[in-house]
Amino acid sequence: MATKLQETLLKLQATQLQQTATFKKYDEAPAGTDTSALETEIETNNGELKSLNDEIERLTKIEEMRTAATDASKGISRIGPGGLPQPGANTGVATAHGYQFDAEIKSLARASRIGSLKHIKGDDADEWAYKFARWFLGSVGGITKHAQWATEHGIEIKAQVESINTAGGFLVPPEFSSRLIDLRDEYGIFRRNAYVEPMMSDTKTIPRRLGGVQFYFVGEGQTGTESQMSGDLVSLVAKKIMAIVPRSSEVDEDALVNLGDTLAGELGTAAAEKEDLCGFNADGTSGYGGIVGLRPKLKNLSATRANIAGLVVASGNLWSEIVLRDLTAVKGRLPAYAYRRGTPKWFTSQSFWANVMEPLALAAGGVTAAEIARGTEERFLGYPVEKTEVFPHVEANDDIPLLFGDLKLSSTLGDRRQMTLKISDEYKFAEDLITIRATARFDINNHDVGNADATAANRVAGPVVGLITAAS
Repeated sequence: MATKLQETLLKLQATQLQQTATFKKYDEAPAGTDTSALETEIETNNGELKSLNDEIERLTKIEEMRTAATDASKGISRIGPGGLPQPGANTGVATAHGYQFDAEIKSLARASRIGSLKHIKGDDADEWAYKFARWFLGSVGGITKHAQWATEHGIEIKAQVESINTAGGFLVPPEFSSRLIDLRDEYGIFRRNAYVEPMMSDTKTIPRRLGGVQFYFVGEGQTGTESQMSGDLVSLVAKKIMAIVPRSSEVDEDALVNLGDTLAGELGTAAAEKEDLCGFNADGTSGYGGIVGLRPKLKNLSATRANIAGLVVASGNLWSEIVLRDLTAVKGRLPAYAYRRGTPKWFTSQSFWANVMEPLALAAGGVTAAEIARGTEERFLGYPVEKTEVFPHVEANDDIPLLFGDLKLSSTLGDRRQMTLKISDEYKFAEDLITIRATARFDINNHDVGNADATAANRVAGPVVGLITAAS
């Protein structure tokens, strides 16, 4: 059962995330926008944060008394409630992620690793992976000695009880969830570049600005023309994704750190790949949770590709027929505000980069043998190139192999920031394997891709544009 301090710390974390998101909206609001509602929300959140901090200070003193009594009987120093640093403790080592690991955990972690870690990075990588493995084996795996160890070290074991997951499972504690989110940021191109909106519930609606106040010329004694800001709402509904991970039923106690590293890496990379696939390629069907990716959303604007404001039709249907002016035209199609307010990037596959973009860069005059041997920097026409394998690997007619723009302006990723794990020994029983089931929830809304119109003057490109190959 969670202590009052642990519950209050979780409330503080949620309120801090909400306050950060509110400040971001406030800072990004265009000049002249009515921000009174945001200011009220900031003041309310600030008052809540002060109250929570006061309550945490009071409860911490009580926990210090509890810890002092425990230390007196055991002669040891443990990590504080919820995995957070215990006030006044001096046996731990501060880390970049804000946790502490006492000498006992560091020693156990060093003895439980074989080889180097592949996924978890940082000075506290061994300790984090060790704690994650023991929490997993104690909660999801149901191994008593690991559950007892986790409880003694302040790691909460909490079952999933929400109705949307009737099959049950165990909630990943916040101290581990944040590191898994870090891995998704590291491996996921879409998450790293889109605007990420924290979701405290499974649904959320956020405002989007469409137009602003305008000035009009007015003659002497004439009535002025009214104008006002316009906008709409972007809706986010968290969708559940699931991964099934088979593993050996035998637990190697001498490689717990490796188990934690492998499990975290598998979960982080799998979630990131799904987010990339949905953000760029999803077709709106149930297989993608109803999400529509950027590439299909641009194409769906019109069957006549030349009428789509955000797409440049390439010189041919083959990659070999694409020329430099096709790509400069894409760059020119992006609106000025996307350069002024954002940080545009190219998004493509390794194949398109190596077969089209890099040869075009090396074909420029003055290229030396050394430059050819060294290769080109992963920038093109002055802007960074992000590569993800969900983009096309081979050429095809009427296909979008390249996007350019700022995803923070075009797309919002709703992050429920919660993962649950469950284990089964039945699914792969004959093969002596256990099966780990992981579930997480998120949503993606690509809300701004421009329009399409038969009249060129009426076409308005969005903050992300692209190159589409010819139909034949």
